[in-house]
Amino acid sequence: KILRSAYFKNVVEVKEKCFQNHKCLFRLQLPNLRIIQSMAFMYSAIQELDISKVYLIQVKAFLGSSIRQLKNDLITVIPKQCFNCCYFLTYAVFPNVVKVEARAFLDCDNLQTQYDVNGMVDKNMKLPKRHFKYNISLLQNKLPIEAFQQKEVTQQNKLMFIVDQVLILPNNITKIQKFSYHRENVAINAIIGPNIREIGESAFASSTVQFAYLPHCQKLTQRSFCYSQLIKIIAPKVQIIGADAFTNCNLLQDCHFANCIQAGEKEANEAFAQCNCMCNLDLGKAKFNMQKIKARHDLWSLKYIKGQLGDHEVKTI
Repeated sequence: KILRSAYFKNVVEVKEKCFQNHKCLFRLQLPNLRIIQSMAFMYSAIQELDISKVYLIQVKAFLGSSIRQLKNDLITVIPKQCFNCCYFLTYAVFPNVVKVEARAFLDCDNLQTQYDVNGMVDKNMKLPKRHFKYNISLLQNKLPIEAFQQKEVTQQNKLMFIVDQVLILPNNITKIQKFSYHRENVAINAIIGPNIREIGESAFASSTVQFAYLPHCQKLTQRSFCYSQLIKIIAPKVQIIGADAFTNCNLLQDCHFANCIQAGEKEANEAFAQCNCMCNLDLGKAKFNMQKIKARHDLWSLKYIKGQLGDHEVKTI
């Protein structure tokens, strides 16, 4: 079994390179953590970590990690390259910071918190409320009237459907056009599309989306979610999955596409390359090349797979 979360009550310090390059641990609870040493979480898949009691963070502590949001009232200095290349970091609330060293937030493309060399520009900024359950009707009621007059999501209207960091789509929307939210500088945690039938090319590539609910979607075109922070997708009616649709979705765990008939251009490997946290994969009747998986280690965490390999169903590795 792959460890996804961990709890260590008595840990007060994370040593240098302790979790460097760790790709399976998403959630870490260290209620008494005080010190984070250099490169402690560098290039790790860690997303959730409470650092409210930490008073010292060293250089490159979170460089290239998947951390999404942080809050701390004790730290006064953010060291150089501390959050460099944290592409999924959306909020970093450090109101008492008075010094931000070189490249501390370089290439944090989705960061909503603004900083200069003296700290936060808006010292009163708060972390937004996070949703753990989604009330579809309540979220749709917050949409503007114009949203219910659209037929599809385009570059022109795409922002009107975002409510509380959730992309909530009314029933009149059946398609999300290509590149709609590709590298969009707006934090989106979840997609809820009750009547979506198709996701366009690269629509959510390199996005912050973690959860997608698409109960009637039938087609995910090429690169739909590649390089995103997707963890879970519910889309039971999907029949076609384009090439590289989920490539480098390093946090994606279980996928169930029981009605799938085609994934990738020739074989499903092309749609799930480098999904290193994938454990269970149901691809219906789509073809899968097991030899390529073993040779390239694209899905090294995979425990169970159901699909079609030539004339045979592959059930276990």
